[in-house]
Amino acid sequence: MRRVISSLLFFCLTTVAAANDASQRHPITAPANIDLSDTPEAPIKINDLIEHSHEFDGRQVTITGEAIGDLMDRGKISWLNISDPGNAIGVYGPPEMFAEIKHLGRYRHRGDSVRITGIFHRSDPEQGGDLVIAASQLEVIRVGAYLADPVGTPRIIAAIFAALVAGLLMSMVWRGREGRPSHKGDGGRRSFEDDLI
Repeated sequence: MRRVISSLLFFCLTTVAAANDASQRHPITAPANIDLSDTPEAPIKINDLIEHSHEFDGRQVTITGEAIGDLMDRGKISWLNISDPGNAIGVYGPPEMFAEIKHLGRYRHRGDSVRITGIFHRSDPEQGGDLVIAASQLEVIRVGAYLADPVGTPRIIAAIFAALVAGLLMSMVWRGREGRPSHKGDGGRRSFEDDLI
């Protein structure tokens, strides 16, 4: 009986772990046979811009990331925050440039992935001394979406399966207890030691 229960528990845990792995997002990388050295402007990580701001100050840079938060219109310019896996940075430019963006990242929303080229300012005097990028080009490279199922179907199926296995195990334990004879002289009560036998 114990071997059956142990085997069922092991199978259940293995299934849940496999479903969890299947539901994780894996980053997409370029195939090894593609040469990226001839691209006009290789994207820079936002964290590198921030950590080495003196070196990049006043230079043209290209970043890629997710458009997040809110698009803020300030008359002749619009502001937007761009996030990559390491950090986030503010970007501004003409409002018509940001008109391409349809999805902004927030709870249950994945924002558009964009490639932005512009001048990096460690302390932009026109924008109150903020660390920003004055964008000159913007390209949407992947359209965002509403995430209607943040948990993921594989995890839901695994959870239902685990609940069914747990119910089966409880049923087996209770049937095993009902089949055992009660001890006379103790009023039919069972001790903890009796359950271990």
